[in-house]
Amino acid sequence: MREMANETAKDKKKRGGCFGRVVLLAIGVILGFFGASFALDVDSPPTETKVIEEQVTVDITVLQEGIAKASELTTAKQSYTLAKKVEKTDKLFGKINLPITTSSFVLVYSGVVHAGVDLKDAVISLDDTTKTVVVALPAAKILVNAADADTYKVLDEENNILNPIKVEDVTDYLRESQHAAEKAAAESKVLAEAQANAEEVVRAMLETALPEGYSIMFEGDGEAWPSF
Repeated sequence: MREMANETAKDKKKRGGCFGRVVLLAIGVILGFFGASFALDVDSPPTETKVIEEQVTVDITVLQEGIAKASELTTAKQSYTLAKKVEKTDKLFGKINLPITTSSFVLVYSGVVHAGVDLKDAVISLDDTTKTVVVALPAAKILVNAADADTYKVLDEENNILNPIKVEDVTDYLRESQHAAEKAAAESKVLAEAQANAEEVVRAMLETALPEGYSIMFEGDGEAWPSF
């Protein structure tokens, strides 16, 4: 009996020793795993993410050439109708009118004065610091004075055989009357309207070519408009 008891005690002690070694082995494996993970975290530097920004450039030469292609840009028009009696009389010694030599006519016609700017003379520059495109436009001017030949009417014609009306009399009148129409247009608001409209047209042309974030300013107006 004593021998059996001793054997039972030895078996328990043996099993207890085996269980202890298993527990220690498991703890060792767990500590080794966490130790390796900690070492991995410590030894591995953090990954840096680099954002590469796309460099956007504006080519002023391309913008300048694109604007210049529009050449003479009509941005305002003014219609007119002229009617004036023209008289011609021979003079005695170049000073005294001879009534019996008077010829006259009234010519009525209509036309359209075209006003605008010559974009070949426009100058474009770029301020890289503020991302502002600065445009210097030439002053608006009368570009075309188009008389409508279909509207010509001759009224109240008195053609004296002693001093007949000649073709050059009519052409001289046309030239003088067209100059008068251009002067009247220049003294009206048509040139200011043409200048303002030219800026809006050029702004629209540039906005389609500029990247987002750039502004457009016309020299002299002091105000920059962003492009979208």
